[in-house]
Amino acid sequence: MSSPRPLLVGQQIAGVPQHSPKLRDILGATPLSTGGLFLVWALCADSVKLHVLNSVRRCLPMERAPRGYFRLLVEGGANCRYLYELGGNEKNET
Repeated sequence: MSSPRPLLVGQQIAGVPQHSPKLRDILGATPLSTGGLFLVWALCADSVKLHVLNSVRRCLPMERAPRGYFRLLVEGGANCRYLYELGGNEKNET
């Protein structure tokens, strides 16, 4: 599996319809011929991480996108298990 790469706003991604009417139409994991597109709406989260749970486990920070979305394009890793980790607003009280 290669390293994730950031997406540009409006960037066309192979396998994802260019004229998709709303981001929510592709929420979650969208399999692509080269890997997967992960899109999460987490309005109150400061950060979101994608944990890839295959033979080589990885924790990948997702890119913040407008309006509370987080996204990540990951190459390779077809049929992998994964989970999301939402972070934010934690206060360390001492």
